[in-house]
Amino acid sequence: MRLISFREAKAGMVLARPIIDRQDRVIVNAGTRLSQLYISRLEKWGVQQLAIEEEAAGPAPGAAPAPAPAARPARPPAPPTLTRAPLPPGVHRGPDLAQRIARTFSRVNDDPLMAALGQVVLRRLAGPAEGGGR
Repeated sequence: MRLISFREAKAGMVLARPIIDRQDRVIVNAGTRLSQLYISRLEKWGVQQLAIEEEAAGPAPGAAPAPAPAARPARPPAPPTLTRAPLPPGVHRGPDLAQRIARTFSRVNDDPLMAALGQVVLRRLAGPAEGGGR
């Protein structure tokens, strides 16, 4: 693997490492063969350096190995939320929320999937007190 500047990128080169955006999302996977379209998009995304797989011939004689880019620390998974879900616009909590949800799903309760969906909505929006527990 060697690091090259964006300006040195040529169609047919293979990425040795994934390209990651500022939000730590993979935008191009490792092992991808660059095309002219990828190269033009990388320019728009502001990519400065690329890690490219070495050719079969290996590095040039006397060439110093390129330093490896700093590894990004792994993000811990987000903790589960224990609060009630925000309600969609126009839906208000109140003592009759469970009845309103049941009335909404009453026409489709003969469909097992829709009945199960109604129970999930009831638990999620109304909560354990109105929805009969989790």
